[in-house]
Parts: sequence; structure tokens; C-alpha cells
Amino acid sequence: MENGIKILVVEDNEVNQHLIRRILTSRGHGADLAHNGREALEMAAKNGYDLILMDIQMPEMDGLTATRLIRQQFPAGQQPKIIAITAVYEKKEYLAAGMDEYLTKPIQVDELIALVDRYSQSIPASRVSNAKAEQPSPAAETKQVEPARLPAAIDTRVLADFQRMMAEEIAKRLKKDVS
Repeated sequence: MENGIKILVVEDNEVNQHLIRRILTSRGHGADLAHNGREALEMAAKNGYDLILMDIQMPEMDGLTATRLIRQQFPAGQQPKIIAITAVYEKKEYLAAGMDEYLTKPIQVDELIALVDRYSQSIPASRVSNAKAEQPSPAAETKQVEPARLPAAIDTRVLADFQRMMAEEIAKRLKKDVS
């Protein structure tokens, strides 16, 4: 994708944040991170995103409340598309809050890519960013997975980053449990 869109990923789980961001930046989109609905409101007002991927259950302010407030905050022609990211399927509630669509957890990479691609095509060309997003480099010690065994939509660097983040998260939780 030559021109990416500005996306805000609102998710309180750090592993999910970085995995989603890595997938989006590998496709040429700019992706910022917010940890809760309150941060999402501040960032949306400041940065004018094209698309917001919004977790539903978060601390401080949930995704439904944040979506309702974002819908009130922006005039009709400047509304970002908002996609719910959730483990609980409540489509009517999400749409009533002002969300455009939803993705269920665990997120399927091909579904995320298809949804973002579909919405990026509906963004007016005047709002599309010309700057390619920076891609974080994978850790040197991360073992690479054989590309032939992966679906075409998955970049091996994304998978390597995910494996590293999961190992760090597991180590952190084990250390916490032992303490």
C-alpha cells in the first residue's frame, strides 16, 4: 500500500497493542497506541485519525463510552471509522454506541487486514497520509519461523515480534506469581 491511513489502536493489553500495530505498520499505515478510552479521546481530538480500533473492556473508560464521546466530539464530515475489538459479541450494542464494525478476539490477521483495507478505501484521498509508518525492527535473538509455513498475509517479522512479546509476557507473569 503506497499511502497509509492514520489509525489509533485503543487496547489495554500490551501484547495485543504491539501485534496489531506491527501488522498495520507492515501494511504502510500509521498506528498510534492508547491504553484506554480516556487516552483515546485526547489523542483523537489532537490527531484526527481516519480509523480507530477500539477495545471494549478497558480500565478508566470503556470503549463504548469513548465511542459515544468521540461521536459527539466530531462533526459529521470528520468522523473517524471505529471498529470494536472484543471477545464478547454484542453487535447491536456496539452499533448503537456508534461503532461501524467489530472484530472478535482472538483477532484473525486476515480479517483485520481485510477490514482495514476496506475502510482505507472509503477514506477521502485528501485525508490519506503520504508518510509511511515506521516499522519496529525485530529483536536479533528472536528465532525466525519458516515463511513457507505461514499464510501470505503474515510477515515473518510480525510473527517473530509476537513470539518475543509473548515470551516476555509469560516471564513477567511467572515472576509475579512466584513473588
